[in-house]
Amino acid sequence: MQETPSSSVPVQILEFASIPIAIGVFVLFLIWSEPVIGIALALVALLLGVGIRQGRLAYQKQKISKKIKKIQSLSWGELEVALTKAFESDGYTLKVTGTNKDSMNLLLWKNGEETIVDFTHVHKLLIEREDIELLFEKMGTAKALFGIFITTGTYSEQALLYSVHQPIAPPVVLLDGKGFIEFLEEHSFSF
Repeated sequence: MQETPSSSVPVQILEFASIPIAIGVFVLFLIWSEPVIGIALALVALLLGVGIRQGRLAYQKQKISKKIKKIQSLSWGELEVALTKAFESDGYTLKVTGTNKDSMNLLLWKNGEETIVDFTHVHKLLIEREDIELLFEKMGTAKALFGIFITTGTYSEQALLYSVHQPIAPPVVLLDGKGFIEFLEEHSFSF
């Protein structure tokens, strides 16, 4: 992995140490009877830490955005291969049950338990409650014990709330673009 200025150890230390440094500088100058200088230097330390953090977050967001675009540029066949390798490396048996221009559906088996995977790719970047309702319906029909919904986009608040407030329904895992990237990277997919 290539080292960047925003991920180097000294920068990380400065980023997370900016508040204690600011407090220490202020206390030190307060003891020396120079509170104005202490306040000024403490503010500089705080602003430096905040600036570094904002830069790091912007860099990470840009990096994730590039990876999502890479995933979105893959064909369904390439995505099927990547998902198959990832799930098989976790010990699942996998069957693709449907593919169209917007999504891919998979069935996974492990230890006699069935999991349904609904993967919505490029054409729908915001997953709504109705999409999650459909996954629960598919799970009920197949008598699946688990469900996984994967998107390169994100989930609406209603979709998130619906997925967690199902007391009788089996558990569902929602992976957004960032979560999907992390899942693929954990399974040796390179960007």
